[in-house]
Amino acid sequence: ESESDGEGEGEGDHFQFPEECPVCGSAVERDGPMAFCTGGLGCRAQRERSVQHYASRAGLDIEGLGEKSVGQLLDAGLVSDVADLYDLSVEDLRDLEGWGETSAENLVDAVDAAREPPLSDFLAALGIPEVGGTVAASLARHFGTFEAVRDADEEALQTVEDVGPTVAREVREFFESEANRDVLERLLDHVDPQAAETAAGDELDGLTFVFTGSLERVTRQEAQDLVERHGGSATGS
Repeated sequence: ESESDGEGEGEGDHFQFPEECPVCGSAVERDGPMAFCTGGLGCRAQRERSVQHYASRAGLDIEGLGEKSVGQLLDAGLVSDVADLYDLSVEDLRDLEGWGETSAENLVDAVDAAREPPLSDFLAALGIPEVGGTVAASLARHFGTFEAVRDADEEALQTVEDVGPTVAREVREFFESEANRDVLERLLDHVDPQAAETAAGDELDGLTFVFTGSLERVTRQEAQDLVERHGGSATGS
């Protein structure tokens, strides 16, 4: 910012947003004060962040894949996107700096355990703009299968609870991106998102549930989905 009171002075001090992504060269798209790379999962920086998100607690919660280890895997050429996680082997990992036989085996086992995720978790893990856990759960309950979500048009998407025009547009743009489709096609060779129950009821209408600790038969997210399918609400606190 310029402290000068002179009319027209200081204009050169404004930051000039790049027209191309400095990482992948894709066009930069402005949205108000924000600037976004349009390269999707074709951009190395976005791939790295997408892998981090996919493995995070907001995604599939794959233990052993934090920011440092994800960056290390990309730098070593072992992973370029989320689909590559499922091709990792102990032999690939154990010779990396800071890794050993045990940590390599643990990561391969953790990734292997993430081959049949609940649909809502899988949708949230993909990093679709505007689609967090709540919207992902609504999409899963409404459509039931990944294929149905992927193929739904904007009009159909807007019939879902928590989905308005902006979210519907973001979902369609994500699935229509050629770079994203290529990654998803390879990812689905390894991952089988489990269909969600779409039947709904109102038996729990007006009731609010909080799940804490460990559950014996279902995950916490599955318990919350069950409550919401029957008209109740689930909250974290």
